[in-house]
Amino acid sequence: MELFVFARFHAREGQQAALAQAICESVTASREEAGCLNIHAFRSVRGPRLFYIHSRWQDEAAFDLHAELPHTVRFLSRAAVDRSCARRDADGAVRVLILPRHSGTARTAGPGSR
Repeated sequence: MELFVFARFHAREGQQAALAQAICESVTASREEAGCLNIHAFRSVRGPRLFYIHSRWQDEAAFDLHAELPHTVRFLSRAAVDRSCARRDADGAVRVLILPRHSGTARTAGPGSR
């Protein structure tokens, strides 16, 4: 079943350019993944520190693999994200809300989640 992922990132003050560059590099690498059907990055016109990534994955396994790939891990470690706006589990893992196609239910995903 296809997955659509919407990720929101809030850059620290003065780190907008660094986050924009990190997102660009990550999105470019993600487009090469076999399980990535579509991925785009956006920047808010009302909040210049807000960035969004919308992606579509072949299935849950493709996204889970994506979350473990070096370019994704590198992006998450270097992204200038304001931790007060990020949602992290107690183990520090970033979780992303995933909405399965044509489903009213959602689940979180990230390294180690099932």
